[in-house]
Amino acid sequence: MTETKLAPLKKEQKVPVLRFPEFEGTSYKKGLLLEFCEINPTNGELPDDFIYIDLECVNAGRLEKVKEIDKSEAPSRAQRVLQFGDILFQTVRPYQKNNYHFKLNGDYVASTGYAQIRIINCPEFFYQIIHTDKFVNKVLSRCTGTSYPAINSNDLKKIPIYIPTLPEQQKIASFLTAVDARIQLLQAKKEKLEDYKKGVMQQIFSQEIRFRYENGESFPDWEEKKIKDLFDGIKGKGLSKDKLVESGKYKCILYGELYTTYKELISEIKSFTNDKEGVLSKTGDLLVPCSTTTSGIDLANVTALNEDNVLLGGDMTIMRAKQAADNVYFAYYLSNFKKYEIAKFGQGITIVHLYFSHFKELSIQVPSLAEQQKIAAFLSSIDEQFERLEKKIEKSKAFKKGLLQKMFV
Repeated sequence: MTETKLAPLKKEQKVPVLRFPEFEGTSYKKGLLLEFCEINPTNGELPDDFIYIDLECVNAGRLEKVKEIDKSEAPSRAQRVLQFGDILFQTVRPYQKNNYHFKLNGDYVASTGYAQIRIINCPEFFYQIIHTDKFVNKVLSRCTGTSYPAINSNDLKKIPIYIPTLPEQQKIASFLTAVDARIQLLQAKKEKLEDYKKGVMQQIFSQEIRFRYENGESFPDWEEKKIKDLFDGIKGKGLSKDKLVESGKYKCILYGELYTTYKELISEIKSFTNDKEGVLSKTGDLLVPCSTTTSGIDLANVTALNEDNVLLGGDMTIMRAKQAADNVYFAYYLSNFKKYEIAKFGQGITIVHLYFSHFKELSIQVPSLAEQQKIAAFLSSIDEQFERLEKKIEKSKAFKKGLLQKMFV
């Protein structure tokens, strides 16, 4: 992206902190949102059949799901008949910023969970305004409700905003749209890499793809074994969330982090404590959470840890190898290829439990140690690419957030 120079402005001026130099000296116009656009314009009848957009369909500005609906089966909330260029503003939990700029052809209808904003001149600029923290905070101050805060359209119309001249709107919109395009490109690459990883794992673990020694010779056939033949199961101990300390002396892992923080391989410990309670890890351990209130599928997460003396909390199974094994390989294999089989061993309804004694009899196909290492290295390299993309996305998002704070009043 071509670097654009932005000029800082005096704080006392009712203009943004950052501005394109050619517009210095021109003022911003203040007005209520309704003065610059139509909100929930009068629509005609619903089409006989259409694509319905509800609050579940949009995520971070992207239309991720579509629902084709016949008019006779349309829900009562299907009322916003869309025109090209309309903006959908999420009125329920607006802090999520799951808004959408509609630029598609065809018959689309949105839920009344959105406010429909129609602007003739430069809707791209207004789409950026509604994502600024300044605007969202004004919305939240007018919301009602706690669990599902929402703003009604009449209150939304009265939110004050500042806008520059049309040429400056267009320049700002063009610049920020280019930033959005970069973020979306990185996200698309990330999604493709994720799909590739899923596909290639399926082929590797079903042995459709086999690795070879460096000299080209084939590895030995895989052997069928039970999990208990390869691993011992050890129970984690104590260590609750309230014992975590940001600058604690000891590294630690809580069972909940196996859902929320870590994937197949723990490359960096995120939590610390001053409490010595817990089981000390050994390089080569595999960690499995023991309970959940959601689904047994969540329990079938197996995570590799290659660090000694990390405190491991309760509600966690530690699988410790009886013989030479690549724990990273088994983390990928069990968490993905055997995920649903392991999940079937979960017990309970309100709280689902999964212990080593439940799944230790599970039969698995085991390659030689050398092939385990090859597979683990290959899949780890994919995850390294994935992490680099994630960092680029987060950096780009932070850059965009900074621009939104400084380029709008």
